[in-house]
Amino acid sequence: MKLLADLFTPTSGQILINNEDLREIKHEDYWAKISPVFQDFSRFKFSVGDSISFEEKTGVDEALQFSGLPDLNSELQLGKEFGGTDLSGGQWQKLAIARAFYKNNVELYLFDEANSALDVHSEKQLYQKLMELSAGATVIWITHRMTSVKLSDKVIYLDKGKVLGFDSHENLLKNENYASLYREQFE
Repeated sequence: MKLLADLFTPTSGQILINNEDLREIKHEDYWAKISPVFQDFSRFKFSVGDSISFEEKTGVDEALQFSGLPDLNSELQLGKEFGGTDLSGGQWQKLAIARAFYKNNVELYLFDEANSALDVHSEKQLYQKLMELSAGATVIWITHRMTSVKLSDKVIYLDKGKVLGFDSHENLLKNENYASLYREQFE
């Protein structure tokens, strides 16, 4: 996922974006069009607003609303070591998601286990908001939770780094291993 976010350069092969090698695209131009949330997201000890954007603050409250943190004041200082507040794991993850939702004109959302610290209710809200905000964009979601697969147009089913299937959720359910994995999470 970090290769696709252009944070690292591949040591072999190439990543094509609309048939153009990612190495040939200006980093700044590409980064302006993507919005990643990684499993190891950053916990900035600034104000809530500055943790979302250092620049323009218009839209910060809306991003907090979308990410499930409507009651969090954008002026709130984060980090107990600075006399501020510490957030729960789920709240920190929602704040990282708010950073992704804050950005405008996103063409590619990258979510790497972005729901791992969320409760079931928050996860469902995240999916609903993501579907609303990502209209016209591509969303790539890495997850071990199967709740999101029904929302996906295509699913890449991997096991130990090997692609075992690439199809719609409905068609992948015909694969016994995939269907078993799906059922295990809902029994």
